[in-house]
Amino acid sequence: MTGPDDFPVTFDDPADAFETWERDDMHMPFALTPLAADFIRYCVGGGFNPHYEAFGGKQRLYPGIWHGWAYFSFRPNVPEADEEAATAAWVATCRSRIPLTLAYWYEEALPELRRIFDGIAALPVDDLPAAALATAWLHAWADVTRSWVIHFISIMGP
Repeated sequence: MTGPDDFPVTFDDPADAFETWERDDMHMPFALTPLAADFIRYCVGGGFNPHYEAFGGKQRLYPGIWHGWAYFSFRPNVPEADEEAATAAWVATCRSRIPLTLAYWYEEALPELRRIFDGIAALPVDDLPAAALATAWLHAWADVTRSWVIHFISIMGP
C-alpha cells in the first residue's frame, strides 16, 4: 500500500496502513539518517513493549520510518469493551511503581546501565577485525535496546 504521490509510503504489513501513525516530532524534530532510523526502529522501538508486556500494559507500540521521519503507532491489545478497565489497571500499575522507582533506579537500573555503557565504551573498535567489530556492534545494539527497556520501566512511576 502506498501514500499520496508526494509522500509515498510502503508498509511491510499491509494492515499497518489502517493504523494511526503519529510523527514523533518531540523526540526527533528532524529527518533521520539511515543508521539513526535503524536505531529508532530497533533499539528505541524495541525498548517500548517489554515493559508493557511485563507489567500488563493495555497497548503495544510499533515504530515506522518513512522518508527519514519517525512515526509510532500505539495499538490496544485488549478488546475495545475492556479498554476502560485496562486503562484504570495501567494507571494503578504505574502508581504502584512510584514508591519503588528510587530503589529500582539505584539498586537495579543504574548498575545495569553502567555495565552496559562501560562495556560499550571499553570496546577496542579501532583494533577489532571486521567480523569481531560486527559482532560487537550487534551485542552493543542489544545492550542499548535493554537500556531503553530500563528507561521505560524507570519512568513508569514518575
